[in-house]
Amino acid sequence: MEMCSGGSEIRCGLKGQPGFTLIEILVSLVVAAIGFSAASVALGRAVDRAQYADTVETVIASVRHARSTAIAKQQDVLLSFDVNSKRLQLEGIPVQQLMPEAIEVQLTVAEEEVSGDDAAIRFYPDGSATGGRIVLSHRARATQVDVDWLTGMSDVTMVPR
Repeated sequence: MEMCSGGSEIRCGLKGQPGFTLIEILVSLVVAAIGFSAASVALGRAVDRAQYADTVETVIASVRHARSTAIAKQQDVLLSFDVNSKRLQLEGIPVQQLMPEAIEVQLTVAEEEVSGDDAAIRFYPDGSATGGRIVLSHRARATQVDVDWLTGMSDVTMVPR
């Protein structure tokens, strides 16, 4: 230790001492902030992709469940969509599925199954259906679910947007 003016043993300066300068700490904080903001954007996109995939799987499962239920119960089953509120309702099940706002829904159904804001695909006991097309899209992805009127079977394809 050096002696400073006043004769006491204290550190007179930090030259040559280990540590970081204020500039180095500030630069590190700025770099960390940029990294965290990039990670939050990536996380937001991952959540959007997960919501889209979940919505597509829900629609596909609902279509297949509606056909199976119609055959098993030997009665018509209606799978309806409220276009404005983005709700999916399977007849006989009290829970409605709400689709995320970011997902666009386009429906093509038989004219007799359109009522106001509701559009539906009806499945019959023999396995057939009124047929239709459901297109779910989000950003650069789109999935098309076609329901064949003769067999009631669904076909899923990814479509270019």
